[in-house]
Amino acid sequence: MKISIKIYRKILKKIENKGLHKYKFFRMFNRWIINIIQDDSTEIGNFQVYLGGKQARQYSVIDVEKEYNPLEMKIIKENVTSGDNVIDVGANIGIFTLSFSKSVSTYGKVFSFEPEPKNFEVLKKNISINNIENVILENLAVSNQKGVTKLFISENHGAHSIFNQTTHKTTGKTIDIKTIRLDDYFEKKSIGKISFVKIDVEGVEYEVLKGMNDILEKNESIKLLIEFIPEQLLDFGTEPRRLLEFLKEKKFSIYFFDYNDSHLKKLNDIKQMIRENGIGVNIFCKRE
Repeated sequence: MKISIKIYRKILKKIENKGLHKYKFFRMFNRWIINIIQDDSTEIGNFQVYLGGKQARQYSVIDVEKEYNPLEMKIIKENVTSGDNVIDVGANIGIFTLSFSKSVSTYGKVFSFEPEPKNFEVLKKNISINNIENVILENLAVSNQKGVTKLFISENHGAHSIFNQTTHKTTGKTIDIKTIRLDDYFEKKSIGKISFVKIDVEGVEYEVLKGMNDILEKNESIKLLIEFIPEQLLDFGTEPRRLLEFLKEKKFSIYFFDYNDSHLKKLNDIKQMIRENGIGVNIFCKRE
């Protein structure tokens, strides 16, 4: 089995700069291969990572590449340092949380939010098996209101959402989950400045941003890493350009990831950016 993974990793290495991961057929093929050859756990970035069983093995090419979202991880390494306080919204099984934990060291803190119970159990396990003590885990959804809402359970364990989206097939099941606003949550905590926030919440990113308005105002040097998928935003009732305009109003420069050339591009034309990245892209935001 490990020989198969090694061979497949070499194949991926040869085609990684072709931008094939942007196409649905390639991602589906990749998940199919992963489901066949991958074990339930792997080593990623010097961390032992439990993937959560058969369903989770379809989650990403991390399983075989031993590297998850290399451009995003590069941004984290360059912008998160010892002593920082970091928020991971939509932590899933904890790949980013683990990386944040390493970067902030024992002097910083990572606040990791994941609402789906099964994902949260895997997240807890990954923190535990790596003997991590600088992460605070919260089994909560983050939005722009405090209360209780429905979480629609997806067949893809990385795509559960608080609305019935069209971009991923759901199981038809829902569960009740608690929601919070980041401003409310951190108002009661004395942690100093917040340096970095990652947001990946399947189309509810704008609601998360509105619910952390005070944090954005009080932390001038804060940096953001946000998943931006226009179709998911529209499903939730958010105009994609409104999210970008909100960030501009908050004086952020916005960079989007060009996976073909493996670098960041500064956002100048919102319409063009949305048109060219309709399938979705991650964005990095900082004040300059």
